[in-house]
Amino acid sequence: MSVDGMSRPRTLEAMDFKTSVEFGDVQVLGYSGRNLICRINRRRVRVAPVLILPGSEVREPGDRGKLVIPQWLAVVAKLMEAPA
Repeated sequence: MSVDGMSRPRTLEAMDFKTSVEFGDVQVLGYSGRNLICRINRRRVRVAPVLILPGSEVREPGDRGKLVIPQWLAVVAKLMEAPA
């Protein structure tokens, strides 16, 4: 149960929020509000710039390369399965 009284999905309750994942050949297509629109594994995904972790090569529209994000974000964006 979260602080606001709403329950979280089980996958997030057990997830390690310190773990990151890396995706190669990511293309930043543009902005949607404050979020970047990235093409990751043929999917369009919104990524808040504050969630782009050190080691990333992409940070603004037109960039192409490696993107490092928190694992929880990759799970929520359905880029990967939640760890067991």
